[in-house]
Amino acid sequence: MTGYNRTNDEYKYWNNLPTIYRTDLRNDIVLKMNSVKASTISTCSMFQTDVTLEWNPTSNEATKLLIPPVSLRDEIKTDGFGMAVIELLCLVGILHEEKISNTYTKWELDKNWDQRRMFLCIDGLSLDRHRHFQKKVSNVKLSFTNSFKQSIIFQKALTRVTEINGPLHMAFHMLQTIYTVYGTMLKWGQTIVDWKRLSPSKVCDSFDLCRQLLFLMLDELDRLAWDMFV
Repeated sequence: MTGYNRTNDEYKYWNNLPTIYRTDLRNDIVLKMNSVKASTISTCSMFQTDVTLEWNPTSNEATKLLIPPVSLRDEIKTDGFGMAVIELLCLVGILHEEKISNTYTKWELDKNWDQRRMFLCIDGLSLDRHRHFQKKVSNVKLSFTNSFKQSIIFQKALTRVTEINGPLHMAFHMLQTIYTVYGTMLKWGQTIVDWKRLSPSKVCDSFDLCRQLLFLMLDELDRLAWDMFV
């Protein structure tokens, strides 16, 4: 890759960089970009946080995350996944667990259950299990009185759950689309860097390598645009 080494005051070029791109204009641009003081960059990076604190001094408290404990349920199976969701519903105060005996436990709705909401960020397979669990709960027979009553409570609690595709799952699809559309250009980039373990046809098998190659290509295209249009 090309760039200016601020410590040694010298330019370092990518070995395969075409000669026509080794210009003084590139050197001047890179030098100016690297001459910005670290204190200035730090001030700019904190601008949004500082402004938010001005109009909402409690924003740091309001944005604290509640990290749930690791579930010991078998989330690969529908029942295990369902119990993991029920535990989360108890954690956020939509449900309350009541242990009747050593062998029997029931769950009741909180008095303010309809004023709370839980966002469930999960991958595609977990979304399928979540839907299967909802269907299984709604299909409990009326003849099983206690189970039917409990299923009604679970159905009401699940209406307060909003499912969201996890960012990694979405990233797989987005990255695969990019490799499908720009496959020829990225294949050239893979040949240059000689990354043989990268799988463009199935990015989930080498997600990190595919992501790194994409950003390398983006950086080089950005540098090319500076050379051509600035």
